[in-house]
Amino acid sequence: SNLSESGVALEMPVGLRLQPGDRGVVRFPLYDGPVDLPIEVIVTVKGMLRAMFVMENVAAAENVTRVVHGRADAWLDWKTG
Repeated sequence: SNLSESGVALEMPVGLRLQPGDRGVVRFPLYDGPVDLPIEVIVTVKGMLRAMFVMENVAAAENVTRVVHGRADAWLDWKTG
């Protein structure tokens, strides 16, 4: 898989059929709970999905930033586990 501020590339589950323009959600597990990011399919090739994030508001853009860049609180107390 590959992740950037503009989108994601993922291996598609077997049997999943998506076409360019289809919309959906990708869930990312974070320390404080999962984050669902809306996506639009760009292309599917050989079992791989490339999709762009759909940022329709500030909250969606903030969630993309959290997922891509992490959170400051994830690094607090990293020595203690």
